[in-house]
Amino acid sequence: MGIQVKIAVILLAVIFSVIISLIVFDEISDPLIVDDNGTLTIRTPVNDGENRLVAEKLVDVIIEKYDSGQTLDLLDGEPLGFRLTNGEVRYVFILDDELAAIAHYIPGAIGATFESINAVRTFDQVSRDLESEGQTWIHYEKYNPNTNKIESKTSLLKLHDGIVFGSGFYN
Repeated sequence: MGIQVKIAVILLAVIFSVIISLIVFDEISDPLIVDDNGTLTIRTPVNDGENRLVAEKLVDVIIEKYDSGQTLDLLDGEPLGFRLTNGEVRYVFILDDELAAIAHYIPGAIGATFESINAVRTFDQVSRDLESEGQTWIHYEKYNPNTNKIESKTSLLKLHDGIVFGSGFYN
């Protein structure tokens, strides 16, 4: 076997192992970057794991603001929203104990009920999970302000101080 064939076989083996590790492990790198001035930048997530991480971090940021008494209306110049490096907006929403929106990036969504989002799980299932686990992931159909279409969405809901904080991503 010639040297060029051996090199080609080694390169194929390396490429194959990288592809397998990406598929099997769904590699996640932290898409949130804070510079020396404390400015938050969110790199555009590249997979489901990173999308979930962004949702978790955004919920944690808004809960920190809530706990410290800071105003929750503007984040990164957007009402309850953050801009990703590709310009897409990710936002946080706040629900009451009946899972109706009391604060939302889209003003028309305030007052929307859980039943209006066409969720895969029932209100009772989600409420039980919030009470027992403190948080849960839900899948549903929702208007996407980035595309102006109804699309499938995955969101984290986190119960804190009797209020449900959430953030998600369109699939």
